[in-house]
Amino acid sequence: MTPNRAGALTRVDPVDRVDSAGIAIESAFLVFSDDLGRECRVYAARCAAHGYRGASPVVIHLPGGTQTVAHQDLIWWARRGFACASFDWQIGAYPDHDPARKSIWPEGTKGQCADTADTAQAVMPLAIRSVGVLIDWLTSWPAADAQRIGLAGISWGGYLTWAAAAWESRVRALVPVYGCGGLFEPGHPCRSPVPQPLAEHWARWWDPFGTVDQIVAPVCFLSGTNDFFGIHDHAHRLLTRVGAPHRRSLVANANHHLSAGESALALAWMRQHLADGPPVPPAPIVASAGEVCAPGATAVAWWWTPGSERGDLDCWWPGTPPAGVGGSCFARATYADGSTQTSAPMTVAAAAGDDLGDRWPDPRAGFASQWGMSSTQFHRDEFTITDLGGGRGRWTVERAGAGGLDVVFRGLADPRWNRDLAGLRIALDLPDPAPTRLRVDIRLLAGEYAADLPRRQGVIAVDLADFPGLPPNTAWSAVRALRLTGSIAGNAFTIGPIERLIAAPGARGGRA
Repeated sequence: MTPNRAGALTRVDPVDRVDSAGIAIESAFLVFSDDLGRECRVYAARCAAHGYRGASPVVIHLPGGTQTVAHQDLIWWARRGFACASFDWQIGAYPDHDPARKSIWPEGTKGQCADTADTAQAVMPLAIRSVGVLIDWLTSWPAADAQRIGLAGISWGGYLTWAAAAWESRVRALVPVYGCGGLFEPGHPCRSPVPQPLAEHWARWWDPFGTVDQIVAPVCFLSGTNDFFGIHDHAHRLLTRVGAPHRRSLVANANHHLSAGESALALAWMRQHLADGPPVPPAPIVASAGEVCAPGATAVAWWWTPGSERGDLDCWWPGTPPAGVGGSCFARATYADGSTQTSAPMTVAAAAGDDLGDRWPDPRAGFASQWGMSSTQFHRDEFTITDLGGGRGRWTVERAGAGGLDVVFRGLADPRWNRDLAGLRIALDLPDPAPTRLRVDIRLLAGEYAADLPRRQGVIAVDLADFPGLPPNTAWSAVRALRLTGSIAGNAFTIGPIERLIAAPGARGGRA
């Protein structure tokens, strides 16, 4: 499925061979021609697996924006039993990098069937060709097993992983790490006027949204819950078009950087699909959502974007979002006096825990919410709504019992949400069979109290009148913490404790 082999490797111009931390790294310029016959020179580097004794599986590392070939990336994979290669694809400006080790694209490539203000998109066709050229370079290398090649891309490199894999059938495993939001939408030509053949060429060959269904290699998409670039609902829509085996894993509290948890899962995925390693265990999916109720008002509304842009401020939905919605949302409370409180962005998705044993540094890894960044910080239109309020979503993940169920509760833990609270509703989305036991515990300054709940799925209302021994007229504002426990077929699970769920100094209806 490779594109026009006008982009095949025609010449290798060696640069040097150096020893870095005990690993020999070889670099060269890989030369090929584009469709117009113009010469392209791609700076690339490769190293054999540490302790090389023969052909090893290969991971091609695709750097992100403003990044280039880095020896530490190659060494990381080499010390874990993989040969590794990488190339510079001139994505963003980095004046501090060695000019003698930069790829050289033909003049005039910027703006050809791409946004002229975005150099990154202009070079994308050449970058995709470069992945194939790099594989050409590896096929005759004794240290590489050309039948076992994987792509691992970071940020912009994650986007390139998607785009290149649609055309490179020699790739056997993919790990795009976060990627960039907004790039997973259907593309369209930006030049005016655009020659029809050029427009058709772009849509057919280089638009990842239109070609992702051609991917045949297993995909493991990694991202952090707090990543402001990797918009999760965009990536979710892209994954649903992949026919090959695929998995999405969101690492709790991770931002736009490669975390230890993501590195561990990327390694496990490559070992499974390239090195006959054990399968990455499937993640149990257990999710819940919470609402805080205010009298005489729409207490909480959720807003999400399963198919629309975040800038559509009229897409407010009352109540708890349905299970399985893969979009972004904001929680908003409206009070009797007309004032509102709006949370930071959160992503509606099920909890995803990955049990990798001692290779996973945080046993609570899972999905909770994506906190948006202020539009004044990043000038991103999809975050302008955060100017309307200052609340934030709070989450917890607990693992207990055989099977290790992961549960996420989305509560509201900002004091400004605590005005005139009247109740709490918890929406459960648990695997069959339904829970055989449900119990809620609350903690007040005066002590702890418990109540049994109906044994069922769906929205469960928690009423303070259900707690035996609780002093009369106790208000929700007096509750310091809440925990929901239960069991499913003998497996225990816990939601919470949610600390300071409904407690705020000076709030009407009670005090902390």
